[in-house]
Amino acid sequence: MYRLTTYQIRSEISHLAKFLIQNPLFLTLAGIAVLALILRTVNLGDRAMHHDESLHAEFAWRYLVGLGYQHDPLMHGPLLFNLISATFYLLGDSEFTARLPLALAGSCLVFCPLFLKEKLGSIGVCVCAVLLSISPSLLYYSRFSRNDVLVTLFTFLLVVSIWKLIRPRALPWFRYRELQTKLSIWHVVFVVVLSGLFLAKELSYMIVALLLLYLNFALAHEWTMQRHNNRPTLANRIKDGVWLIPSSWILASIWPLLGRTRYKLGIRSRPEADILILLGTLVLPLLAAAARIVKPELSPSLIWPIVGLLFIMALTVGLFWNARVWIFCATIFYALLLLFYTTFGLNLEGARSLFWDSLSYWIDQQEVKRGTQPWHYYLMLVPLYEFLALIPALIGTVYFALTRKIDGFLGLLLVWTFGMFIGLTLAGEKMPWLSTHIALPLALLASYCVACFARINFKQTRVRKILMITTGAPLILAICLSAWTNVGLNINHSDTPLEPLIYTQTSPDVPRLASRIIQSLENGSSTGVVVDTDLALSWPWAWYLRGRNVQYTPGAELQSGDYELDPRKIAILTELSNYQRYDLMKDHGSVEPYIHRWWFNENDYRQLTWQHALSIDDWPNRFKRLGSFLRFRGETPHGVKAFIGFPK
Repeated sequence: MYRLTTYQIRSEISHLAKFLIQNPLFLTLAGIAVLALILRTVNLGDRAMHHDESLHAEFAWRYLVGLGYQHDPLMHGPLLFNLISATFYLLGDSEFTARLPLALAGSCLVFCPLFLKEKLGSIGVCVCAVLLSISPSLLYYSRFSRNDVLVTLFTFLLVVSIWKLIRPRALPWFRYRELQTKLSIWHVVFVVVLSGLFLAKELSYMIVALLLLYLNFALAHEWTMQRHNNRPTLANRIKDGVWLIPSSWILASIWPLLGRTRYKLGIRSRPEADILILLGTLVLPLLAAAARIVKPELSPSLIWPIVGLLFIMALTVGLFWNARVWIFCATIFYALLLLFYTTFGLNLEGARSLFWDSLSYWIDQQEVKRGTQPWHYYLMLVPLYEFLALIPALIGTVYFALTRKIDGFLGLLLVWTFGMFIGLTLAGEKMPWLSTHIALPLALLASYCVACFARINFKQTRVRKILMITTGAPLILAICLSAWTNVGLNINHSDTPLEPLIYTQTSPDVPRLASRIIQSLENGSSTGVVVDTDLALSWPWAWYLRGRNVQYTPGAELQSGDYELDPRKIAILTELSNYQRYDLMKDHGSVEPYIHRWWFNENDYRQLTWQHALSIDDWPNRFKRLGSFLRFRGETPHGVKAFIGFPK
């Protein structure tokens, strides 16, 4: 028995070694993924918990200890809370485990380019994996307990599954029906990651809108090619585009009813139409709250009738299109969404949150304009951090546009990249973590362009040397600059907002004081904690002091003349409360000021106008300040000052 086991082990090792030797791309990608995992997990729990991180971790912890969970659109989708809660259950609750699911998701993202090897090639896959692993935006927010990296992972897999479904194995058009009626593994991937998107964050509405836009354009293009035997003139393209672009989705929706009209129009069935119908009908019932755009004050009694009407419309189109495939996909999609939004049947109100409240809240937030960033926010942020991908992506885009070599895959990347940039720029809420959704397609576009340039055969040795010199030196400089940026973001000042990508962060004073508070509570030096809730001071204290005897009191109550503070309790007050009632902590042993939360100084880019940007006289000074920023980062951040008092 022992010999047999040893032989089997040796045999498996031999097969694995042979596989790795025969597949160097997989071995290379595995090495990059290991590097990505190390970059995302080393010292993962050291940084102070951000306000948003503490919300996610605290409510996940409450879910774990049996206090329940109810979906609230304020904190986005329910999936993150379930993942963090599961990690707490397996590995214990800490800052490290609260961020671990996102670090793992960011590492898995590095493997995804392998699914597009037929378009990217081996070089493109490796370049894309490297860009995804060291992208400052993606790396920083892979070490951050927010939903955005989950969304990027699901978006990548959704794009992959759509591409696989609209580009099936080569068959003549008259045999396409064979593929249309069959379910494939990519249908399963498609519907699971689509549900994952809507379980993660409301940005999924924008992502799906861009994919539907691409599918509609691609379908109009394919039908134009069909109508003119794959040789349309420019006039044909313009003429057909005028009526096909706005009507392709309508023709696809009523395809079974067209009959002979299809042949008169000269169009045949296309996989783009199938995915357009499948994606559109699955998402349609989730768009019910869009009715508020037309009528903001809508009666609550109309919510379920609107949802029901949209579902009936989606069901009708889906059954006429392909009953077997649609029922299979819809069952998985809605089952997953309802299970998580209703907390596995324990909170039936979560169904309304799924079909109405999520989109309704997202629409409202566009008017709130949280962050109040200027229109050029991403025009500043993306070049500052994603220059390593931005430069080849822009060069490649210009080259392909001038040479008119834009195929379906490049068209998908262009719509995705520039669509996300424009969409996020036009949106009311602009935040640094949203730049991850631009960084992802930008990395793919850059790697595709690099892969295409690598295939060019430069016969002259002198040309090769010139290209190596002119591109090699700037490339090495850009890689070094990107590495320096990552060191600052994740090591040197990860909890100090010296640059716009960090934006705002909890001060490192908070975890240090939290350790003292817990020690004081455990050794009996204090009997509890009183926390002022003004200026959102309760977060992240609610996370650090979870399960402790903590009383959260509004500032107005603390500042009233009748309030008396127990001298045996630790007190955490805002600067205003401490000033208004300077006698509150007179019986405490020590009262110390501390920085609770601080922000990056945004004055420079907020005040930028076209006149300043185009003023040539000011350029030398701006380049000097940019160089200083790249080397030393920004100025000392400003923050919220608070006071803490310990008992005698």
